[in-house]
Amino acid sequence: MIERERIVRGLTREQLAAAAGLDPKTVRDMLNGRRRPTLGTIGQVARVLGRPLAEVIVIAEAAAGRGTGSHERLGAKHPIQGELPLVS
Repeated sequence: MIERERIVRGLTREQLAAAAGLDPKTVRDMLNGRRRPTLGTIGQVARVLGRPLAEVIVIAEAAAGRGTGSHERLGAKHPIQGELPLVS
């Protein structure tokens, strides 16, 4: 969802990171499932993309395996690895 919104808005990952005040590596790692974002990071990205914070939190929780009841449903080896629903 984050990746789709970024593309729709014509932003590169680097531009998204700059607009959110984040390091580009943080954004890249978050979208690639290598980094579990903090609430602050989620809020900054949601603000830039114009998405409700609650919506992005639900997606991040599901990606971490908390919202689905089992991280295996996401095809992840670990709750914060594998392809995140943040990227669609």
